Amino acid sequence: PAGHVNPTTGGGIAGAAYAGTYAGEQAVRAISEGDVSEEALWHYNERVMDHFGARYAGLDVYNVLSTAVDVDDLMGLLASLPGEKLAEALYSGTTSFGPTLLAKTAKDSFGYWGQILHFYKTKNLADELMEHYARYPRRPEALDVWQEQRDALMDDIYEVTGADPKY
Repeated sequence: PAGHVNPTTGGGIAGAAYAGTYAGEQAVRAISEGDVSEEALWHYNERVMDHFGARYAGLDVYNVLSTAVDVDDLMGLLASLPGEKLAEALYSGTTSFGPTLLAKTAKDSFGYWGQILHFYKTKNLADELMEHYARYPRRPEALDVWQEQRDALMDDIYEVTGADPKY
């Protein structure tokens, strides 16, 4: 089913299993209540968005970005960063660095500041998109407005990433 595949790994078994469970549960509820209208089945959409849909939408922003990033530039940026120190900081649960490491990282990554800013802007848009998905409409009548807002965010994402629209 659409939207049930993790856009960064291609995995979809868990998403499909949850979606199937949610669909079955909602169908049973709707049938037992004698109302199989779109409104009665809508809770399925909410559950998918609450559980993994918003997260997958946010991850997909990085998938979009990857289609527009020059691999050589990315490899150069990664090589300029203190990988071991970053890994240690992330592993220990902190991302705070001392002034010496910050200065060295800034100096070593000098030619890549544009890419770093590009990634930062992309990350902010991914966060905005996830926040938007967290406000997924609770009723079908509100979907059109929600989709228009989502499409505007996606336009911003394509503009910032430089990627061609894929949807």
